[in-house]
Amino acid sequence: MITPNNNNNNNNISSNIEILNNIQPVTLRKRLTNELLKQITDSTISFTVCDLQKEDTTNDDYPVEIIIEDKLYTRNNKYKFKMNKYYPFKQPVIKINNKTYFQFIQFSSQKSLQMLKTLFGYDCLCCQTQLCSFNWLPKVTLYNIVEEIRLFRNCREKISFVLLLEKIVKKYLHKDLTGIIYSYL
Repeated sequence: MITPNNNNNNNNISSNIEILNNIQPVTLRKRLTNELLKQITDSTISFTVCDLQKEDTTNDDYPVEIIIEDKLYTRNNKYKFKMNKYYPFKQPVIKINNKTYFQFIQFSSQKSLQMLKTLFGYDCLCCQTQLCSFNWLPKVTLYNIVEEIRLFRNCREKISFVLLLEKIVKKYLHKDLTGIIYSYL
């Protein structure tokens, strides 16, 4: 793991770089090495690099997996990035605690989708994500994706708060207080 607060930081950095040095193709290796080295000073995330070519010789399309632990959250904070050999020209496959990224950003109710439109102006998060094949650009980095995950988590959290507030107001409070309470969210 690449973590700045770890006593074995130099060993962890060198072991992750060593794993990356064995990755093919060279463009993938260089890009990932540069991205991870730039994020060493960020104490809110840590990295672990896994060489999937070594573990599964038949897996040529996804030679490396990077596990990022987001220290801003205590739950659902492990993001697995399966990097395909065409990265950065093709987006990675992401799982958040064994859920695909698109399962993570989908809403289960129509009411949540309406609230997403009202609060943020989005019809859906699938069309807003940088991982959508129509939105993907080679300049997008792993850190950009982590920042997007954080943004979408905050959107989901705010929508949950507003929906819960509506239930509380409907059941227990006078409707005139709704605007005042919303202003604190």
